[in-house]
Amino acid sequence: MKHALKIGIWLLAALTAFSCQKERGAGAVGERDLFVSLDTRAADENVAQNDNLFRSLVFYFFTDDGTNSKTVFRSFTPGRDTYEEVFRLPVEATRAVVIANYEDSDLERTLSLTMNYDELTSLVATKSLDFQPDQLLMLGEAAVPQSGAMSIELVRLVARVDVHVFGTPELVTGRSVKVRSVQLAGQVLNTTMRPGDAGMPAAPVTRTRTKDELDYTVGVRPSEVTAATAPAARFYSFQYVPGTTAADDVPELTVVLDVDGMEMTRTCRIADAAHPDCKLLRNTIYRVLAEVKSSGISVSVDVLDWQTEESDIEWGDVSTATFECGPMTPPSTADGELTVVYDQIPGDARMQSFEFYITAPVGALWNASLTNSTDFAFSDINGGVQNGVVVAGGQPAYIRVMATSPYRQVQGADGSMTDPSTRLVISLQKAGSSDFEALLINPDLLYGSTDAHVYQIVQKEQ
Repeated sequence: MKHALKIGIWLLAALTAFSCQKERGAGAVGERDLFVSLDTRAADENVAQNDNLFRSLVFYFFTDDGTNSKTVFRSFTPGRDTYEEVFRLPVEATRAVVIANYEDSDLERTLSLTMNYDELTSLVATKSLDFQPDQLLMLGEAAVPQSGAMSIELVRLVARVDVHVFGTPELVTGRSVKVRSVQLAGQVLNTTMRPGDAGMPAAPVTRTRTKDELDYTVGVRPSEVTAATAPAARFYSFQYVPGTTAADDVPELTVVLDVDGMEMTRTCRIADAAHPDCKLLRNTIYRVLAEVKSSGISVSVDVLDWQTEESDIEWGDVSTATFECGPMTPPSTADGELTVVYDQIPGDARMQSFEFYITAPVGALWNASLTNSTDFAFSDINGGVQNGVVVAGGQPAYIRVMATSPYRQVQGADGSMTDPSTRLVISLQKAGSSDFEALLINPDLLYGSTDAHVYQIVQKEQ
């Protein structure tokens, strides 16, 4: 299992190729709808103090030459670990940059709606206050496809340093040994906003951070130290890369202990034989295992990736879909038909409304259609929709069907006059295909239907 932070963001292009979307004018020429799902909830034993949450997001979309195509800001209270939204984008948008928790860092310039790619990625962010675990700055970039699925690797721009302090049997046996304070010198307070391994700013800002009054009891080092083992202290720092700053700014730890009432101080760098360069890289955990001796200190460093589990969109056959569909209002005639009545001012009372869930395959597109679009249409009143994307866990969607013209009888196939009617069909995109397949939404053939793939709706006279 890997442990570096990869927050999966999937953009699914819901292009306006479906006939029913064209009927309602889902997008102007040159635009497309993109579904965005951001999820940080995957199990990760190395997540601590909610350092997988975000309180603010900004989505930047750019063209090939870096021109701003669209910008969207979002804020949340309290912090979240998942987010979903559909964006309407120009087809020229080919690149996406996402920043999480931008509100908790001071930027050289205020993020604007029109900022281009070069302006954005040349910024430097600085921390004037202490790092808050649930508001760590995150950044990601990826190409935007015209269709299909994509993921963005959204990484924390900080390193995390977990300091574990142990004592040799000689030191701790028969003694009271406690950690009073741990100090990190050379904590880096600013960072570039360039994606990837972007080094450090030209003028790094550092400080010394002390955590005191810890009262942490020191024992002998166990046979295994895991994420469940509580550290004596935890620090966050923006990236440190050797050679960028003067030697005096190399991150260094100082541990102050109380040994039977006597103060003992030990100093070490975050380095060992396997990690000699003292780097503190983005999106990385440094588990420092410091063993205090009567005459010194020895250090080993576990360098861990810091991520939630990678999540991929799993495309399955239509047969894997879990579907629930049923009228939200009871049949309005003694014959058990689903009926609608024309009204110049449409309202819920004169429509047929359906609530349904599709829970698999996650990421697949679904689309509703009517066989008679002359006398009937979908309504967007009270959140009515006619297409969407299947999301993890399932979310209720609402389809509302209304009559579009005053009642009149129409001629049936046998020549007799009858009420106008339509059939509602819901289709799901096949795995790895642009084709759609109708779902079995009415297996019990309710409300006069003779086809398990449809609900029949009849218009009645007012």
